Amino acid sequence: MDRKFRWISKGLHNNFLYNLGKLGVNLRMKGYMKEALLYFLRETQAAFTGRRPVIWCSTFIPSELVYAVGGVPFMPEVAAGFAAAVGVANEVLLEAEGDWLNADLCSIHRCGTGLVKKELVPKPDLIISSSHLCDGAKKYLQYISYQFDCPYYLLETPYQLEDAGWLAEQIRSLTKELAKGGVDFGPVFSLSNRAYRYHQRVNQLRKAVPATFSGEHAMNLVPMEFMSFGSKGGLRFYRELAEELEGRVKGGEGVIPEERYRLLWLHLKPYYPQQIFSSLREMGAVIAFEEYSQLYWELLDPEKPYLSLARKMINHFGWGPLQRQLERIYKLIYDYQIDGVIGFSQWGCRQSSGRMGMIKDSLKKKGIPFLNLDGDLVDTRNYREGQLLTRLQAFVELIDEQKGCGVC
Repeated sequence: MDRKFRWISKGLHNNFLYNLGKLGVNLRMKGYMKEALLYFLRETQAAFTGRRPVIWCSTFIPSELVYAVGGVPFMPEVAAGFAAAVGVANEVLLEAEGDWLNADLCSIHRCGTGLVKKELVPKPDLIISSSHLCDGAKKYLQYISYQFDCPYYLLETPYQLEDAGWLAEQIRSLTKELAKGGVDFGPVFSLSNRAYRYHQRVNQLRKAVPATFSGEHAMNLVPMEFMSFGSKGGLRFYRELAEELEGRVKGGEGVIPEERYRLLWLHLKPYYPQQIFSSLREMGAVIAFEEYSQLYWELLDPEKPYLSLARKMINHFGWGPLQRQLERIYKLIYDYQIDGVIGFSQWGCRQSSGRMGMIKDSLKKKGIPFLNLDGDLVDTRNYREGQLLTRLQAFVELIDEQKGCGVC
């Protein structure tokens, strides 16, 4: 084991983080993957060693807010995904269910509770949640604040963008309470906006045919979008990613040898080992883009920091009127030359699953093939591989028929 990661296994005796660090060493990561791994290891080390205040938050709290007040962002929903990736999710899910957490609750939050019970996550100094997108997250994080006896703050997020001023005032009050000496958002916003520009370039490069970047792989990196904006590590990551994709596009390098179908993926993906994406590749299908990689917010204005952060929160594609989300989906279909759309309905996630039927109906009217896949992000007990692969095969055949008859 590289001594850079000894603090994980020896100093913290943390099997979850040990496996994560070991994964990075074994893969001998380079470029943007190395930057992603280093970002998470540095921030996790800072959290466990108390170098900076640890601020737990939901994934819909802008990380720039946490960095601006001098904290370390820790998102238990992200930790749950990592737990599934390194093979410890089922163990911690059972731990949570042993504490009378119902299996009908979102597995992400059950997994986070299990990580707390097994003492595999850093202790929060305070917790911030938002009211938007996920009802379970705010209740879960409030529950965790009781476990750690730490302050809990809730930002009530309005539905319409014209009400952003109300949210801006909440963020102003929270910032004033957390940073008594005041906050200079300038440096953090500068890092965030520079990373934004590189991310923007990445998304532009991904329009190339054949697809140069796998959507499956991109969804493994979504935590960087949740947590790293406003940090130097986040800037390095997106710069490295943009530079690598520049080279791939120039070389005409594709994700698969023969690209036949380009797909758009809605919501997130299962983070445990499964055959969904390898099966799609065998059928000549590639996830050309995914909903969570879109830049739904604007560049942040240091002259209007609270309003900028409020607008970023409200502008999330999963919030607000359904028509706004549909318009963005249509644009992604056009920009990335999409042949079909897959929506992943996470068990227990009412926010995403509740809209899938209406999205399907809307796309059907436009002749766009849509597949709604039921499954789970971290709990393998809710994964039915044979059934899912059969449906994928039928879906690709439907796309093939439509492309053959000129209906796309």
